[in-house]
Amino acid sequence: MAPLPLDPSATEPPRRGAITWRSLLLGTIGVAAICTITPYNDYVINNSFFTGSYIPPALVLALVLVVVANGLLHRWWPRVALSRGEMGVITAMLLVSCAVPGQGLMRNLVPLPVAFFNLGRGNDQIWQAFINLGLPEWLFPVADVESGRGNEVVLDFYSRTPEGGSIPWSAWVVPLLGWGAFAACMFTALIALATLLRQQWAVNERLPFPLAQVGIMLIEPPAAGRAFNRLMSNKSFWIATASVFVLQGMGAMYRYQPTYFPDLSFTYDLTKTLSEEPWRHLMHEVKRSTLYFTFVGITYFIQSRVGFSLWAIFLIEQVILMSVRSTGADMPNAVWDDQHLGACVVFLLATIWIGRRHWATVVRQAVGLRTAAVPGEPSYATRARVLLLAIAGMIAWLLMIGVSPAFAVALVGLILAAHIIVARIVAETGLPFIRVMVTSAQVTSNFAPSLLTNRDVFAGGLSSYFGPIASRESVLPHALHGLQIAAGDDTTPRQRRGVIAAMVWALLVAFSVSAVASLWCYYTYALPLSVNANVMENHWGAVELPRQYIANGLVDHAREAYPPKSHNVPLHVGTGAVVTGVLQWGALRFAGWPFMPVAYLVSHTWYVRLAWWSILLGWTAKVLILRFGGAGLYQTMKPVFVGLIVGEALAAGFWLLVALVLVWTGYGYQVVQFLPQ
Repeated sequence: MAPLPLDPSATEPPRRGAITWRSLLLGTIGVAAICTITPYNDYVINNSFFTGSYIPPALVLALVLVVVANGLLHRWWPRVALSRGEMGVITAMLLVSCAVPGQGLMRNLVPLPVAFFNLGRGNDQIWQAFINLGLPEWLFPVADVESGRGNEVVLDFYSRTPEGGSIPWSAWVVPLLGWGAFAACMFTALIALATLLRQQWAVNERLPFPLAQVGIMLIEPPAAGRAFNRLMSNKSFWIATASVFVLQGMGAMYRYQPTYFPDLSFTYDLTKTLSEEPWRHLMHEVKRSTLYFTFVGITYFIQSRVGFSLWAIFLIEQVILMSVRSTGADMPNAVWDDQHLGACVVFLLATIWIGRRHWATVVRQAVGLRTAAVPGEPSYATRARVLLLAIAGMIAWLLMIGVSPAFAVALVGLILAAHIIVARIVAETGLPFIRVMVTSAQVTSNFAPSLLTNRDVFAGGLSSYFGPIASRESVLPHALHGLQIAAGDDTTPRQRRGVIAAMVWALLVAFSVSAVASLWCYYTYALPLSVNANVMENHWGAVELPRQYIANGLVDHAREAYPPKSHNVPLHVGTGAVVTGVLQWGALRFAGWPFMPVAYLVSHTWYVRLAWWSILLGWTAKVLILRFGGAGLYQTMKPVFVGLIVGEALAAGFWLLVALVLVWTGYGYQVVQFLPQ
């Protein structure tokens, strides 16, 4: 029997606004789920980070589930299906929430109130330097700071709650609210910045926002009467997705059953081949590298000369490094860090200069001068004033803990600068894994310790927590991409304000849920559950990070002596600044300029070292497709490269579920990581 024809009036869903009870409810449920699972997955299971990129596996998994479920509604019950606007709101909420439970905040923040009591138990110098700070007691979950080293709240955090004991929830309320006040001001500033930056970067400069392109393709509504959109209906998308999922799955099965499955690690190793002069001087990541399908897929969506620059500048630097080391000299990491510092300063100044007219308009509106309104956009005045109030709140918080006023202003500037630079990098390159590592200590360690107080040094370390380290999963790029994805052709300023309010609500939910989930993990598990675990869960955030970025600086300041530098700091900071300036000048002056400044900026980072080979493969594929198939074939192949990204995210999610099932049923499991950590 032939199927009954669909009622034509039922094939078109009713027009709905973006902000509805359904979009807010589904977004809130998704935010709560992500922030509950992430600490357990990242610290206890120790698989690929659930939210650890700018196209997080958690988001991709959630969107695929929602799109598939919504597709069935579009086909059989279209009047109930989620609209494009509702899907955009859900995506924006999930995106910003991914900045909270991991390295964007909670991975480093939750251990901080107890970290110095733990470090002080084994190091009297650290303990004395910490006690001499005289910090407010509301920052810590202990009743008495001086006796805090033996407090059960601290001891159980690092060794788990004894059987029959309970998690000291009440002890954590005040310190979480205290530290959360600074985080709230910072998040408010970053959301306000996102609303100001989007107009300049997306509209005026037309930056590509590669990750947003992928998100828009995923949530695009289907044609009337159909279940799935163009991407989900494309066979090549599903072939690519399934291929990556199966290949990564076989590599995972090798860890469980090496006898029956091949070792598909997708890694080349030329360490032995390149062991002679001068090749042995190359970085390890050149001689041995792993293929990441996510990077291959994303590279397809970035500008060709940006993709070329990302791998070419990295290899040029390797030739320089090999030449220097061949002479018996060296270029330690501190040299690259200082060049990175100089590059960041010029890159930020160039970003401001390019958008100078936009920022002049923002300033005029903020101070009340009348200027022409931007078509389709609300006034900048309110957003600029919210930004200024949030910045004032961050400075006031630092002053409350005893930081000198000038240094507090400088630290807030450093924090915001790190997030802005990373947001610009992601908008230009689409790099899903990136971090800007410019710390206050790079500058202050070159001057006499007497110029700063011990609380200034403490706050300098905190600025690394909230700025450079948090830029790995920053709210700002997530918010920018959320706004970009949620903005449809008919989106009104009122609807955009609704999206902003939804993201703020998502951050509040994410902070509350991830704080509880994180504390539960720390007090419940002393070690990760993997069979080869030998250090406590989140050892980096709970032990190494506070020691490296705060405690060591406090000890050096107390001794009134910083470690000597083995290189010329001004020379290398200047080198980074000059190279970036020249590349920026060329990129602005000549349309065919091959080397982009953003590529030099990120070439010093750990993530480009890991991903350069994948970027090279993605760039090569794009160039060949454009060369032999033109723009038509390029558009046709887009679903394939989205499939590479989705397939790797689905593999990460599936093997997370496998680990959870094995843990809950009492069996051992293997750590499976498909993405950079």
